[in-house]
Amino acid sequence: MHAMSDPASLAGMLPFDSIGLYEQPKPRFIFKMPRVVPDQKSRFESEDLFKRLSRESEVRYTGYRDRPPEERQMRFTSGCREGHTEIAFTATGTNLQLVFDHSPYNNRGCDFQKENGKAHIVSRFIMNGVCVRWRGWIDLERLDGAGCLELDEERAAIEDAALRDQIERYNQRLREFEDKQRAYREHGEEMRAHSQAHIVSRFIMNGVCVRWRGWIDLERLDGAGCLELDEERAAIEDAALRDQIERYNQRLREFEDKQRAYREHGEEMRAHSQVHAQRCHPGRQPPLTSHPAHPHPAHPGHIKPHSQGLIS
Repeated sequence: MHAMSDPASLAGMLPFDSIGLYEQPKPRFIFKMPRVVPDQKSRFESEDLFKRLSRESEVRYTGYRDRPPEERQMRFTSGCREGHTEIAFTATGTNLQLVFDHSPYNNRGCDFQKENGKAHIVSRFIMNGVCVRWRGWIDLERLDGAGCLELDEERAAIEDAALRDQIERYNQRLREFEDKQRAYREHGEEMRAHSQAHIVSRFIMNGVCVRWRGWIDLERLDGAGCLELDEERAAIEDAALRDQIERYNQRLREFEDKQRAYREHGEEMRAHSQVHAQRCHPGRQPPLTSHPAHPHPAHPGHIKPHSQGLIS
């Protein structure tokens, strides 16, 4: 038995119609988890839960139970006009969240005019893999009424067709997978028949262009091979080397020419500076010694008596 406040009892419900203000999340695994069981009628007639709920019994509105009666009545009426409401079977405590067509142009989901003071509701959904239909009424003042579950044979036929189509797609994908596996095995056998991988790799080793040529067994992962001189690549690299050396020599010659021109220009500048100095100072002779004479000669009175014989 499910408690009236237990939300786990709603886990097996899949509504057909969505609430106007809140869009029901679509099942993410719709192609992985079937919505219905293969034999819905047999399950509806044999399962104990459906046996109890298929008998008409008392139901109550369970929304906003902590609010005043007047507010609950208003909430129930507005919820019915929006296309959703929450009820519970009093005898079993099973909670149901009903979602139905709330179009004002028809009374198929909720009918306020069928009986004065009552709301007659019809809600279709999937419960425990079976397409069912809740049919009943609720008093607008007392917020209680009566109702029962019925097998929705029309929706069950639609879901059965969708289930068969889904199973057919699964079988088709399974056949395609098996075909791919078979082709993969056949390709593997063909590869094992040609189990040697022949490899040619070109590279430069110790300044020499070489080529490794050999084979490796794909199962044992061993084989044989040797190095060969790659004459084609060697000719290309030799030409590139000669071109590089020629560019280096050209740059070296240009550098030496610039150095020679710089030295010649320096010597020419020094010669011009000497000629200019001679023209500007013709009688001036360079000093004979590198150390000039002291401007103040020593005074005779500075000589001590004991170091000289006479004092002048």
